[in-house]
Amino acid sequence: MAPTTFPKEYTLLSNNNLSQQCSVFVGLVIPSILDAEKLESAHRRLVELWPAIGGALVKSTSSYSFTSGSTVDFKSRDLPKKLEDLPLIHFTETSPTQPTFHRLRAQDEQVFHYDTMDKLPPPETLFSLRVTVLTDATLLGFRFAHHLFDGQACYDVVNAYCDLVNSRPIPELIPPPDITSLLSDQVNGADDLPPSVHPNHPHLHPRANFVLGLAGIVKYLGVALIKTVVAKLGLGERDDERMVHIPVDFVTTLRKECQDELDEAAKRGELEEGAGLQLTKNDVITAWFLKGAYAAFPPSDTQGLDIYYSFNYRSFLDPLPPNQYYIHNSFYNIRTSYNSVTQFQSSPLSRIALELRLTCVRSKQPSVVKSALQFWEQNVNTIIAPNPPDKPLAISYVPLMSHWTSFEYNKFDFSGALKGTGSGKVVYTQPISILPLGLTIKPLCQVVKDGRGGYWMRVNMLGTGWKGHEESVTSGKVY
Repeated sequence: MAPTTFPKEYTLLSNNNLSQQCSVFVGLVIPSILDAEKLESAHRRLVELWPAIGGALVKSTSSYSFTSGSTVDFKSRDLPKKLEDLPLIHFTETSPTQPTFHRLRAQDEQVFHYDTMDKLPPPETLFSLRVTVLTDATLLGFRFAHHLFDGQACYDVVNAYCDLVNSRPIPELIPPPDITSLLSDQVNGADDLPPSVHPNHPHLHPRANFVLGLAGIVKYLGVALIKTVVAKLGLGERDDERMVHIPVDFVTTLRKECQDELDEAAKRGELEEGAGLQLTKNDVITAWFLKGAYAAFPPSDTQGLDIYYSFNYRSFLDPLPPNQYYIHNSFYNIRTSYNSVTQFQSSPLSRIALELRLTCVRSKQPSVVKSALQFWEQNVNTIIAPNPPDKPLAISYVPLMSHWTSFEYNKFDFSGALKGTGSGKVVYTQPISILPLGLTIKPLCQVVKDGRGGYWMRVNMLGTGWKGHEESVTSGKVY
């Protein structure tokens, strides 16, 4: 396949500029020794075929733009250690029936991304790969500039790379359509809400969910920085970041119990809306996590609780011809809200999951997606902060949920680069998203599959947020 003709420099008209300064990292564990030269060769071939990932982030333009190129940001190293000797969580020590909690340390990331986690400024290269070859395993550390790559694009690039490692063909890369035209023009069709879902909701338009202007982002980053400094001085709560393993049987049981409760409530006529909706695994996982995270917070009838979700809108755009693909940051944010912390704490798990499902159903309508895209297009050169304009103090603690549960990282098999015998299949995935200055949103929850039907959640929040989960583990009860 001939390399795709690609513009040398380009700007995207429909990009979500919330992510300009952010980076996304994905760490993979393969339980065998891989040949670093073969891995580098596949990386070079990927850049040759997909020159968009060999380019750079251009920060002198507003909004940031991109170049295509031939940069192969690849490094490898040999560590004379076994996998069990590294400062990684013990990802094999999980329960088949109950969630397990594994505390992360700063050095847990360095084993994957040993020289790519620059905090300021963000790296200019759009894509990099670091390989660590151990005596019994190999670690792959991918870094992506979030302004070009959303979660789906990160997964698609790793998928293409894995195909090249195994000498399989990959799709033709084409330029994103919003180099020349607005993506909102591709979103058409009438909304199709289920009869039991009310069409009106106060937070469907992005203007209800974000603050425009420099002051908003300065406040957002300022609050996060102050909290970080105060915690390091011992004057406030420290971050407590963990990987949480949720086994498939636990999720399946929880989903059935919540669905049965809602179905019975619908029969009794107790549901104001949502009768007949089917909860997803993501709904109950998110409800379970948030219920525990806020269990130990002081009740409040005046302080509201807002939750941000990230969704991908590509399914609403014109379909591509077979065997073609373009890289794009195609996520939009939606918000669900509770009037008070007390209301949230007293709600049954099934009702929290239902509220999340209702939010998803409303927000996955053509009119809402079109509105979101038009918002980004109209404000593509404007600084935007993720904070409810009607709740200026909520900026300090707004949960962001990022579900990567459609990405099967653990299905990838890099056997084409095996050095000797063994399995080239991924056995563990560890994601992380980083803001400028190395700051992170709290609570931030990223969910990935574990390859066995269950899930890993990467969660960063303050210590208070873990108390409810710890009490649940001790008592053996689910909220």
